[in-house]
Amino acid sequence: MKLAHFSDLGPAKSDPSSFNFITADLELADQRISSRVIDLDGYGVDVDGSGSVSVSGSDELNYRGLAEITTKESLITNTVARLSGATLKDGKLQFPFRIGGTIDSPVFSKGKGART
Repeated sequence: MKLAHFSDLGPAKSDPSSFNFITADLELADQRISSRVIDLDGYGVDVDGSGSVSVSGSDELNYRGLAEITTKESLITNTVARLSGATLKDGKLQFPFRIGGTIDSPVFSKGKGART
């Protein structure tokens, strides 16, 4: 994902690979591990999502969510946001995303809609 591209635009520049906390609910049913709420909070980075992964051997992924990076609003930030498919709201770049494919070969793409 292109989140690292924007890591020097705000508080995320401190250490975007570090997290304050990571939480998720997990449910095993119909040969899938599902999560209705996944929350990763880091320094200037917040990722909220939901989805599931198959445990039947196909390892199929089906996740979606919204990643937010806290940043300073400026003409450059607004332009970069529009070009990358992000939106700028309340000082945060928002990136809806989807993760499909398999565990061995995940496919990241732009998502649609709001926070899950």
